[in-house]
Amino acid sequence: MNHFVSLHYTKATIAEVARIRTLGPLGFPHYTSEDICVDGFPIAKGTVIIGLLWAIHMDPTVWKNPDEFRPERFLNDDGTFYKPKALISFKTGRRMCIGEDLATMVTSLFVARVMQNFRIGRVDSSPIDFTGVCGNSLNPKPQEIIFTKI
Repeated sequence: MNHFVSLHYTKATIAEVARIRTLGPLGFPHYTSEDICVDGFPIAKGTVIIGLLWAIHMDPTVWKNPDEFRPERFLNDDGTFYKPKALISFKTGRRMCIGEDLATMVTSLFVARVMQNFRIGRVDSSPIDFTGVCGNSLNPKPQEIIFTKI
């Protein structure tokens, strides 16, 4: 993990995966603590609000060409990692996920080790399908892939 601080492109790649294929596209339910008005719509105190993270992560007014996989969108001009507010992987509202640090560490170690040691591809010659199946979480479609030791 000490070296991960300097792996800016790896961090950007993980962030782009989290953006383009949001694991929890619906986020988590929240309740309004008071009567509020959002874009002219009144919302009563105690109303359940569910943020559609997928819509935020794929919004073309926030992300240029949101359907394209581009880790570079998370790099500053000097090549260092940058995490914009619009990337909402582990929080909705003011609350952070208590497991964010652990999840980030485990994901970082796993991705870095896999990318250092394997080339990933399909068993057949067709391209890997990254579209996923949307439900309460975004799940990969069944397909056979192969990890070839580098």
